[in-house]
Amino acid sequence: METSEETWATCAITQLGFIRLSSNPIFHTPPKTPAEAWALLAEMERDPKHVHLENAPPVTASEDFIRWNKVAGHQKVTDAYLVRLAEISQGKLLTFDRRLAGLGRKDAVEVIPVLVG
Repeated sequence: METSEETWATCAITQLGFIRLSSNPIFHTPPKTPAEAWALLAEMERDPKHVHLENAPPVTASEDFIRWNKVAGHQKVTDAYLVRLAEISQGKLLTFDRRLAGLGRKDAVEVIPVLVG
């Protein structure tokens, strides 16, 4: 995928995460129902700058697809996949989690500061 600052991408994993977090009262008040979150996601996908990563390779595509020696436990398995997917797609994973930066190339992860106030 050729990327630019003008595009943004999702994949099935990030879309499911969006619906899950949007439906969680801890992350969104008031929480959306899964159907409401899905409808919002579908609306966002209509953005002409959106790209859907449909052909994500299987985890077992190669031994080095994910740098498993950098994955420190079960909670980082999906994160490691998303970082590697950003790398091979020549994109950038945007995240609030600073710990993800150590899972791949520095240019593949951008940590977004959390504003509290």
